[in-house]
Amino acid sequence: MRLLDIDIIAKGPYTAAFHGLSPIEQQQARLSGIASAVHVRTRDAQQFEIIGDPKPWYLAQAIQQNQVPAINVDHLSDEELRTMARTEDDRVGVIEQAEEISARLPAFNSKAELGRALGLSRSSVCNLVRIDAMRTVIKEQIRNHPDTVS
Repeated sequence: MRLLDIDIIAKGPYTAAFHGLSPIEQQQARLSGIASAVHVRTRDAQQFEIIGDPKPWYLAQAIQQNQVPAINVDHLSDEELRTMARTEDDRVGVIEQAEEISARLPAFNSKAELGRALGLSRSSVCNLVRIDAMRTVIKEQIRNHPDTVS
């Protein structure tokens, strides 16, 4: 992880949707700093594009911070970038995330390795795989629940 100037980072095709920042998130960042890093890939020598959740980048702008913590994910394939962006997109439901993770798992040696590639903890990957293994009827109940993002 390293600090990058916010001016050399831009949204790209794998940037997840962004729905704004709460005043509490902004205040917390002012007091404690930005807790999470933005995932980026290199566009050219001094330009980067956001992969997945852009919140840390927007947060840095909102609190007038010139730099943001960033993790370079140039080592990931386009398919892995799509998976990462999809799992970080808060519009995607947990069932869809679980299906995406389970589909990617065979390409990796372990759940921990997949988690590292996508910026998720091993336990998050394990939990998503467990969700995907649930019976179809249960997954449909989760999809159709009023509190579930669809």
